[in-house]
Amino acid sequence: MPQAPEIAIEKSNNYDADYNELALQGHNTYRRAHQACDMKFSSSAAATAQKWAEYLNANGKMEHSSGSQRNNCGENIAMHSNTNLLSTTNVATEMWYDEVTEPGYNF
Repeated sequence: MPQAPEIAIEKSNNYDADYNELALQGHNTYRRAHQACDMKFSSSAAATAQKWAEYLNANGKMEHSSGSQRNNCGENIAMHSNTNLLSTTNVATEMWYDEVTEPGYNF
């Protein structure tokens, strides 16, 4: 899989706190189903992720950032034709979780 280019990413504070809480709750619901501990919100990680999303949007791309750009943390990215649905519901979290049974590739 091609890696995203190494670019300097400054943190952004343009993220939506309400959506972040919704997404965090959604992730934690799925994590609990697998006896995994809850994730906690990180404003630093959210700002870095927001800046990457802004980069992708501005450049018409859909790719993961490099591990070094996100402190080697995991990364989920999603795209949907209905941006309102994507930004006000847990549809992105549900799409990621659905990859458990439909990963998009054969093992």
